[in-house]
Amino acid sequence: MNAAVHMKYADGTPVRLELSPGPMGGAIFSGENGKIEINRNKFTCNPPDLIKDLPPQEEIDKWRDEVALWQARYHMENWMACIKTRQKPVADVEIGHRSISIAHLANIARYLGRRLQWDPVREIFVGDDEANRLVERPQRPGFELPQIG
Repeated sequence: MNAAVHMKYADGTPVRLELSPGPMGGAIFSGENGKIEINRNKFTCNPPDLIKDLPPQEEIDKWRDEVALWQARYHMENWMACIKTRQKPVADVEIGHRSISIAHLANIARYLGRRLQWDPVREIFVGDDEANRLVERPQRPGFELPQIG
């Protein structure tokens, strides 16, 4: 099913999230100056000079096929190794949280079928109890997560 959600960041940057067929395990970002396509093992842009400042080589190396963190098994191995070594995982919790937040917010807006206002500092919908109930699922007694912040 194709669908679209229109969003606007606090600085006025517009974002249109479209749910439609695209690259397997990836995304296409289209803007005024061109297009970037990413998936689990490919990064391309059109025009080619759209990305002038690529990440440092050591950051790129984390995602090469030999490391294969795009495979769930290797994500788990990296995470378990970092528990033992106390190092930061390649894809740490902050990366995961920030990467998926926009999709969760878009899904809530799509589900409710109406305009919502998100407070990114407090991480709540402004004045919308119904939308806020969809931010996290009910927790079973004895398995509650502590409230942080």
